[in-house]
Amino acid sequence: ANSYFYVTHTAGFDTVLHGGRVSSLGPGETFGEASLLQKCDQSTSVVSARPRVGVWAGEGACFREAILSAVMNQVTSIRAFIAKVPMFRGLSARQLDCIADMSSLLTYEVGDVPLRRGYELTSAYFVKSGELRRLPSGKMEDAELLGVGACIGERVLLY
Repeated sequence: ANSYFYVTHTAGFDTVLHGGRVSSLGPGETFGEASLLQKCDQSTSVVSARPRVGVWAGEGACFREAILSAVMNQVTSIRAFIAKVPMFRGLSARQLDCIADMSSLLTYEVGDVPLRRGYELTSAYFVKSGELRRLPSGKMEDAELLGVGACIGERVLLY
């Protein structure tokens, strides 16, 4: 199994599978992470496609530790937030942990439209920080600001 995580410093690397070129890697792209996380052999080969290409290599154990730490920090942050959401008051610690385990953090920039009117919701969304603008009628003059802890799509949780 691979023991390094790689970040390309320059362009000029190709990924190869069964002898055929699959893609090219540019500067800042990564490879080796899947085999490190799954502790298995690399599924593709990465080949230098031109002279003098550069790559940074990080030791695999450090990569796994960093990923585990990042995941644990995110789960802890989500769990702390969920415990403060009024809709979840009265749930046991185990129930809150289950909700945190199935949750993910999504980040949006100003002007992004995470949900569109008329689309079927398959998840509930809670505002963790900042504000979202809800347009119940589709018109800006009817905008409603949703702050931290507000929920969109709570019916998905009930039905």
